[in-house]
Amino acid sequence: MGRRVRVFISLIIFTVSLLLLYNLEQEYQLSDIIKEVKGFSFVELLCTALLTVGSYSLLTLYDFIAVRNIDKEIPYRKIVPISFLGFTFSNTIGFSLLTGTSIRYKFYSELGLSGNKITQIVISCSVTFFLGLFFICGIALVCFPSEQLSALPLPTWLFSLTTVLGIGMLLSVLGYLLMSVLRKKPFNFRGFEITPPLLSVSLRQLLVSSLDWIVVGTLFYSLLPAVENLGYIQVLSIFFVANALGVLAHVPGGIGVFESVVTVALSQYLPVEQILGAIIVYRIIYYIIPFLISLAYFVITIARSNKDKIVKLNTRIAFIRQLLPPLLSISVFSSGLLLLLSVVNPSIIHKYHWLGELVPLPIIEISSIILSVSGVLLLLLSHGLFKRYHNAFELTKKLLLVGMLFIMLKGAEWEISLAIGLVYALMLPCENLFYRKGSVVGIKYSLGWLLSLSAALFLMIWVLFFSYQDVDYDHSLWFTFSPDSHVSRALRGGAIAIFIVLAFAERYFSSRTQLKSPQLDTPSLKQAMEIVAQSPSSHGYLALVQDKSILFNEDKDAFLMYARAGHCWVVMGDPIGNQHKFDDLLWQFRELCDAYDGWPVFYQVTQKYLPSSEGSPHKSAIA
Repeated sequence: MGRRVRVFISLIIFTVSLLLLYNLEQEYQLSDIIKEVKGFSFVELLCTALLTVGSYSLLTLYDFIAVRNIDKEIPYRKIVPISFLGFTFSNTIGFSLLTGTSIRYKFYSELGLSGNKITQIVISCSVTFFLGLFFICGIALVCFPSEQLSALPLPTWLFSLTTVLGIGMLLSVLGYLLMSVLRKKPFNFRGFEITPPLLSVSLRQLLVSSLDWIVVGTLFYSLLPAVENLGYIQVLSIFFVANALGVLAHVPGGIGVFESVVTVALSQYLPVEQILGAIIVYRIIYYIIPFLISLAYFVITIARSNKDKIVKLNTRIAFIRQLLPPLLSISVFSSGLLLLLSVVNPSIIHKYHWLGELVPLPIIEISSIILSVSGVLLLLLSHGLFKRYHNAFELTKKLLLVGMLFIMLKGAEWEISLAIGLVYALMLPCENLFYRKGSVVGIKYSLGWLLSLSAALFLMIWVLFFSYQDVDYDHSLWFTFSPDSHVSRALRGGAIAIFIVLAFAERYFSSRTQLKSPQLDTPSLKQAMEIVAQSPSSHGYLALVQDKSILFNEDKDAFLMYARAGHCWVVMGDPIGNQHKFDDLLWQFRELCDAYDGWPVFYQVTQKYLPSSEGSPHKSAIA
């Protein structure tokens, strides 16, 4: 329940952020924003780069403090690259448990740290991050000039909560420090023992994290032009509050939420194009460039691996294999969103208005519809790629090719076509990573992915309304076809995308409620009974009920009974037959479950065979 609440809160924050941007009174154009980005001097960019180096240097101290608290032997020079990789990947890509935590586990385990110690390091880094954010943001909320936002379309009672939230954050920091003094017994977290830090360690965490946030806030302030009545403390307060809301929204780098809050708060002092220009440069220098450096370092580190250490090399290859499907999933999701936005946003079409003289109108209209369909299908298939489904992989490749072709026919948008082509090229050598079978519609979708899909649709709708906010709605717009009827094409494309999502949702929920009874043919049942007749156990006769499926080993002298219950594949009792073949049979069942993204569960396994099920990540055993 708590996870669902967090998802809905995130979606609400993201939606409100888009509504705030939509209701801005100032008008701005993409060309003006690009002009502001190009207008930054070399000295300003150099200053921003130096502050970025300072911030990431402080971030390495997060890991250093955590490692020193549990292990005194690892030198700082070995901690720096691990911390840098972990933070740049999690900051830019998001999904910190998948990116930053995985990287820390891989490299720290190679340095000899146990899983329990690595867990303590990850938790310590997370606590350090939030400790400084809560402290700085708490002070900012207490001192936040809420009257700045009084003209915005927000309820007045919301402004009075800023002080309460700020005090709550400061009290949580104080509570953590008191816990460091009073709590001596270790905590048990999911089977891991976590020792509370000493007060001196907690104070160092608070100091380092607070300094880091101040440095990053100063970095952003340096990108804004000087203006009367807008001071350093004021900008930092807005910056900290925007970051806190971005973290609460659970999106990578707070993207979208951060931009909305900062733009809304500062639009009373600066033109919107100057604010967005500063945000873009901030994103590039603080997020994109460090991530590219980190990615290059990661690849070079693997390439320089000693060829004699084959085991370690195989481990790294396996790590890359685990990392590629999520990265491709994110890339495909971004490609789908890009196609949808190209359908509802007219700015690039106007740039290539001459294309209408070369391409017939029916082709342009059809291209817009096809791009809308392709974009929303790529959004839906991206989760199938994350789950490694082969059908999703094949369909995605075809849709990317379709997108590359029709994006050119619609508006000669070669930049988008090139980006989609790059994603397609990255997918080509990765076919063997997508091995799972089954229907794409039957995939169990996570709440996080559903949140991302909802946010993408909200963004598409927002761009549609924002782009044509000066156009009066009329029913005839749906049936208008002309080279200049961009709003009509946008309306039709957006409606088609929403219709496909609704149809997919109906198909998804109906398919998940249909229970398929396993079909057990007569020869298989006869073969099973012959094995049961020679077995000392009689529970194999339960196969006669024919409510379970049977899996035989290759030699047909051992089998196990299982039934599917939702995402779980439940084995009933011990395997039956040749005991020397049980280990191979259990591994065969494990591979079968993995091929369909199922969870192997062992029910009523006896003590004798309980250790054989230890290789399964999801299991339940009742003696």
